[in-house]
Amino acid sequence: MAAVIETIQTTYKKLFSVRLMHEAYENTGAAGSTIDNALNIYADKKTKKLFLRHDITYSYSGNMINCFIRAQGNKPYKTIPADILIRLIVQKSTDFLHRTQVIAAGSEQVYLFTNMNNTVDAGIKHITKNAAGARDADLQTAGIIASDEKCFGVIDITGNAPANDYKLFDTAGLKSPSFALRFIKK
Repeated sequence: MAAVIETIQTTYKKLFSVRLMHEAYENTGAAGSTIDNALNIYADKKTKKLFLRHDITYSYSGNMINCFIRAQGNKPYKTIPADILIRLIVQKSTDFLHRTQVIAAGSEQVYLFTNMNNTVDAGIKHITKNAAGARDADLQTAGIIASDEKCFGVIDITGNAPANDYKLFDTAGLKSPSFALRFIKK
């Protein structure tokens, strides 16, 4: 009896990416970059469940957060709700606070970085309210953010961003935007 071998190909395409920019840290894009040790970034509980349901995965290394989704052509393999919310928790190190113009944040205020901001500068799509970098304007009351845990900040990427360049997808399919999260050196 001959064995039947079938090939199954699963394709993942970029859903979005976020480049972390900080002059006090290496921005080489190489794995093991020092900012990777200064910030811990991970999906919250709801986002982990969402990722499992919709065949989404992400990685954080080399100053980059890359999020990929299983796709068929240029469309998600599974239907994604238009109001999808992907939340990544940002925890900071003491070293990061010493090198960055930010407040400690966490108990009463949290930094909110989101694609709901429409801050384009020199073609770079920032997820801060100011293209120069994270400022007090990005702070929100911790109760409004409603994070599962105390944290320095959250990165909220939503499917219904108001600006076309900040959207994850449209009727034609995935837009795969590249965002920037800039921090200001002390």
